[in-house]
Amino acid sequence: MLRLKWVTFPGLVFILFLAFSPLPARSADLGVGDEPGWPREIKVPEGTIVIYQPQIEKFEGDRLASRFAASVQTPKMAEPVFGAVWTKARVETDRDARIVRLVSLETVRSRFPNATDEEAAAFAGILKARVPQWNLPMSLDRLLAGLEVAEQRKVVEGRLENRPPRIIHVQHPAILVTLDGQPILQPIDNSTLMAVVNTPFPMVFSPADKSYYLMGDDTWYRASAVTDQWEQAADPPEAVAGIRPERPDGGALPGIASDLEVIGATEPTELISTDGPPRMTPFPGNDLMFVENTTSDIVYEVDTGRYFLLISGRWYRAGKLAGPWSHVLPSRLPKSFAQIPADSQKGDLRASIPGTVEAREAVLDAQVPETTVVIRSEAALEVVYDGAPEFEGIKGTRIDYAVNTATPVIRVAGTYYAVDNGVWYVSAAPRGPWTVADSVPASVQEIPPSSPVYHVKYVYVYDSTPEVVYVGYTPGYTGCYVHHGVVVYGTGYRYHPWYRHDYYPRPVTWGYSVRYSSYYGWSFGVAFSNGPFTFYFGYGWGVPYYRGWWGPPRYRPPYYRPPHHRPPPHRPPEPTHPIAKPPGERPPGGGGPSGGRPVNLPSGGSLYDRVPGREGGDRSRPATREVKGTRPAGRPANLPNNVYTDREGNIFRRTGSGWEQRQGTQWTRPGGDRTAGSPDRPATQLSGPAVQPARQPAGSVQNDRQRNLQRDANSRSRGQQRTQQYQRSRQRQPSRSGAGRGGGGRRR
Repeated sequence: MLRLKWVTFPGLVFILFLAFSPLPARSADLGVGDEPGWPREIKVPEGTIVIYQPQIEKFEGDRLASRFAASVQTPKMAEPVFGAVWTKARVETDRDARIVRLVSLETVRSRFPNATDEEAAAFAGILKARVPQWNLPMSLDRLLAGLEVAEQRKVVEGRLENRPPRIIHVQHPAILVTLDGQPILQPIDNSTLMAVVNTPFPMVFSPADKSYYLMGDDTWYRASAVTDQWEQAADPPEAVAGIRPERPDGGALPGIASDLEVIGATEPTELISTDGPPRMTPFPGNDLMFVENTTSDIVYEVDTGRYFLLISGRWYRAGKLAGPWSHVLPSRLPKSFAQIPADSQKGDLRASIPGTVEAREAVLDAQVPETTVVIRSEAALEVVYDGAPEFEGIKGTRIDYAVNTATPVIRVAGTYYAVDNGVWYVSAAPRGPWTVADSVPASVQEIPPSSPVYHVKYVYVYDSTPEVVYVGYTPGYTGCYVHHGVVVYGTGYRYHPWYRHDYYPRPVTWGYSVRYSSYYGWSFGVAFSNGPFTFYFGYGWGVPYYRGWWGPPRYRPPYYRPPHHRPPPHRPPEPTHPIAKPPGERPPGGGGPSGGRPVNLPSGGSLYDRVPGREGGDRSRPATREVKGTRPAGRPANLPNNVYTDREGNIFRRTGSGWEQRQGTQWTRPGGDRTAGSPDRPATQLSGPAVQPARQPAGSVQNDRQRNLQRDANSRSRGQQRTQQYQRSRQRQPSRSGAGRGGGGRRR
């Protein structure tokens, strides 16, 4: 029997994997999702310092400004002295571990309102000497909760495409078989068959009977055209029956279940498959119901009789499931949507409803970068083109982009810039040599969503030295965008792939039942990523390993084949059939745009795991120069995490009976009209200008202070809750699920 290794075919690659195994922790000293806890006790020669959880003030790029309450106690002191410390730090993010580190710590100023001038100066000196020696590990969920209090600017992408794709509804089990346009064929070695390379499904074309064949669990499906009716082939041709794709890991390779209707599509399409007529389950406390016998996210409004469908983070509305569907701005959803219970079966919908806690956190998370440091001398990039480099202009800009390469390459004023795995490179010529870029032209931010290289604007260069470059990318690089107060997946535009001798796909939005979860990020009914023609094959979606708000899927460029003389493309017998792809060789072991190595990564993990020249060499965690010279700050103190500082540096703690302020060596309750904690001693300036708050009436200051402290307390509580929920979700993570239906799989 002929066994065909599909991994030898370049083209649109989708990894169809049922679920993903958890990755190893990327932190040498912390497990995934773990942190030492707050507050933290730090022993220094001068005594003991206790630091409480930072309160976020500003986050821009990879720089974070925060303040935290602290206490200092020397051996000669009977009681600790409390104060406030303002710091600036560079943020190093590890999304898989759900950990951020505050590194390159710099103490800007400190204030100890109940200390003598001599004590305050001494404490400031201790902090100035000790703080730069620390790095502060902190859970990403705590940071997100703190960012909301800091009123982080919410970016709105107003130019995304929201027109609905073709939406099909059937009342029986079905699966959507998507192709990226008309079928593109490539001959199969030692076979008369041709592989369809622009689909995630194992599909071949037989010139002998001019039919397409799709692999099932224990049978083959047949159709004369991919959009025609597919039927089980009781007696497939010998050439078809004799092949079976192999999984690279040698495991079993399931196909499409025999009880599913196969629906083929060559245009952007989404499928709603209900198991019989829609069955409704009401939400408590409002006029909404959801369709329970489908994997799609469908809400029914009883008062109006309208259906609301959520796909790729976008809402669509129709009077019936058969359509027609129209886009609904999230801000125009019925108010009752915000009342969907968070603990209900459809609680994940809240992340797509503006104003909910889940939506605000998702928006903030979409602005937190993944960061790393790249060593210039070790970084390498090779860009391979399908023929001579060809460039087209990006409408509305003075930027050109290369159309015939898998690597995003742009040309700005005669200089070439490329992005690979979240790192910018620069060259004087389209083929290189390439070096890591110190900066990127500001005009890159003008690239519109209608361009297939739009995602590169979310890759940043933060800083550089003669030896290293500090870089980062936000989830926009991997397809997650902030749009009208929620996050959506994909730009909504359909980009034309490149195909001449090689096939280069573009990012897609539709056709894969993309859904969002507050704890599992983005998931697909059929998980995919672009890359080599490799099948990790399965229908359905088990609960995936948690990878952050934007989840496991990401756009990846495909493998490439080196340029060589290729014969003219072969065409199937009838002109209505697609252009075929000539045979070709790949480098042994697979090649890729980055120095000839494979670039299709398993979903999950940082893109920086494979960057040549990433500093540190130990890819179990991101390394930086600052981390090497520091150590995590302290160990958990056996104290409640309930001490805060206001913006003036006064110290408060939250108790079961209310707020108390530190006065001298005692905790007292603020009372009367007296402004609790009025600044009786200015902050000790260590570096940078002191920012003094504007004077306000005493009552206004008191009320504002209480509101701000309460917001900080609520934020800290929410961060603790999310951190614990995530850790519990990891412990409860179920095994891989079975086959799903409806063009999607079950996520839970």
